[in-house]
Amino acid sequence: MRPAVLDESIIGQALPWDLYTASGVLTSPAGQRVGDLAQLQKLMARSLFRPADLQSHEGNPARSLRDLFDTLDTLYATPEQADLGAGIRHSVGTLMALHRADADAALGLTRLLPGPAGATRHCLLSAQFSLGIGTYLGMDPPTLETLASAALSMNISAMKLHNELIDRNQPSREEKEAIQDHPGQAVNLLYASGITDGAWLDAVFQHHENMDGSGYPTGLRGNEISMPARILRVADLYAAKISGRYYRPPRSSLFAMQYLFGHERRKIDSQLATLLLRRYGFFPPGTLVFLSNHETAVVTRIQERKNALRHVVSFLDSRGRALERPAERDTQKSGFSVTRLAEIQRDWPEIRWENVWGYA
Repeated sequence: MRPAVLDESIIGQALPWDLYTASGVLTSPAGQRVGDLAQLQKLMARSLFRPADLQSHEGNPARSLRDLFDTLDTLYATPEQADLGAGIRHSVGTLMALHRADADAALGLTRLLPGPAGATRHCLLSAQFSLGIGTYLGMDPPTLETLASAALSMNISAMKLHNELIDRNQPSREEKEAIQDHPGQAVNLLYASGITDGAWLDAVFQHHENMDGSGYPTGLRGNEISMPARILRVADLYAAKISGRYYRPPRSSLFAMQYLFGHERRKIDSQLATLLLRRYGFFPPGTLVFLSNHETAVVTRIQERKNALRHVVSFLDSRGRALERPAERDTQKSGFSVTRLAEIQRDWPEIRWENVWGYA
């Protein structure tokens, strides 16, 4: 399944596909005529989905993401290989196709699917949040591709170290020095593999520079820092905060935003952080919640009101058993209100996360 996009051109026409809710309930069959604007507005009042093209990335984004996890884990394990640049470009092509087909599912599944190394997942999340900001800014496809390329390669010289630091909070003195050096080392690896795109290389080299000049490796400030690098800085920080670590659970999006606009406000481009908030709100896809009926649910789509949560999809019942079929819940209705955020537990039954997004 994938989101169904409807506009006024459909008025007076027959629906070209069956329309379903996020939980897979048929609401309007293919061939049904949309008679007037009122009927169209009624259809558009909720998130609706249509069958995906099974011959494309729409068919099963989880399968495509698992392949991408494996590709990147292998690529990151041996960054000195000559075809590093080609591998990154191929991975970016896959990610961009997933983003175009169903950005919400791609983001949510990246957060929840088991499998990739922590640093690999982080780069993929940073890439998708960067794409979200860039799309909101109206960037053209080549610039968006540059953003994604930089995000997937920004830590290429220190992926092993980044994976180790996900499991502990305090790096050694030698590790701190390696962290300071990794942007330049990443650029060297990319250039040696044939990457000469200046915007890509600049974004990687500058992705730890701060607007107030306190960043590294060269202490650039303000407009000296490229726009792609500024976007990466915001996306990188946000992705790190909402992701769990061995020593702490995932933080809420609200906490992450408070961190960006509080602790980091002088260091980042606050206008870009504002765009990130406008794009994803406080409940980005992949956010897990407990409901008042004791079910466990997930946010599958960006909410229409960014500061309020309305529709979620339950996947575990009140006893922690997988529901036979994921069920859409309206959190404004009695019995389905959100009580608190949840996180993945080791004793959960196996969840087919793609089914939660309506993909068979």
